[in-house]
Amino acid sequence: MRVRDQFLNLGHFNLASGNHTRFWEDAWLNNHTLKDTYPNLYNIARKKHVSVANVFSSVPLNVSFRRSLDQNKLRDWHKLIASIAHINFTTVNRVIAIFGGFSLIFGGQRLPQKKCRK
Repeated sequence: MRVRDQFLNLGHFNLASGNHTRFWEDAWLNNHTLKDTYPNLYNIARKKHVSVANVFSSVPLNVSFRRSLDQNKLRDWHKLIASIAHINFTTVNRVIAIFGGFSLIFGGQRLPQKKCRK
C-alpha cells in the first residue's frame, strides 16, 4: 500500500465541491472506496481516476463502462446510485481532511476550528 493511501486511511474527507476527490479511488462515501465496495464495476469503468465533481456534472451521472452491465453489475450499479443520491456539493473549491483531530485544507483557506468537526 502506498504511503498516501496509508495516510488517508487515518481520516475522512468532507467533499466540498468534489473537484479534488476521486470518485472510485478515494474513501469519500462511508469511509470506503467505491473500487473496493464495487470491484466489478470499477474493473470495467472507462475512467478510473475521475473526480466526484466530474461524475456529478451531468444527469445521468458521467460514468461509462467498457461493456454492458449484466444482471449482477446492474444490481450493484443501482445500489451505488441509491447510496449517492443524497450527496450535495458546496460551490467552495475546498477539501477538508480531518485526521485524529488535526484538519488539513487543500485548495482553500483554513476554516475556523469550530467548523472542522469529526
